[in-house]
Amino acid sequence: PRTTAQAMGLDLLLARLGQSISRVLLFECPDAVIMERIIERRSCPKCGAPYHLRWQKPKVDGLCDRDGTPLVQRVDDTRTKVFHRLDQYRSETAAVIPHYERRGLVRRVNADQPPDDVHRDVEAAVLKE
Repeated sequence: PRTTAQAMGLDLLLARLGQSISRVLLFECPDAVIMERIIERRSCPKCGAPYHLRWQKPKVDGLCDRDGTPLVQRVDDTRTKVFHRLDQYRSETAAVIPHYERRGLVRRVNADQPPDDVHRDVEAAVLKE
């Protein structure tokens, strides 16, 4: 959920179904790192292969390794739009965290580390009682 109202609505829906949320993962990462990760990602519009200009570069600059199609950047992956999304997160979505913290459901994950380490920490957070 992106708002407290959505979180409360989800709780009600799940309760009617006899279900509940057992964990909420909160990925923590500095804005500068988020910005870099997002604005430097590219993908192949034909096959969907993901790339990153710093960590997962194509063999030939700007072209998909699989099919040679020119890579594209999502229209909302610009610096201005990412700033807006981060502001929106702080003004709306961040307010959802206390809703779940009060119930002891939040598990924090340091997302400012290599993907394999994030994966390891996600597994640990999900399995932790």
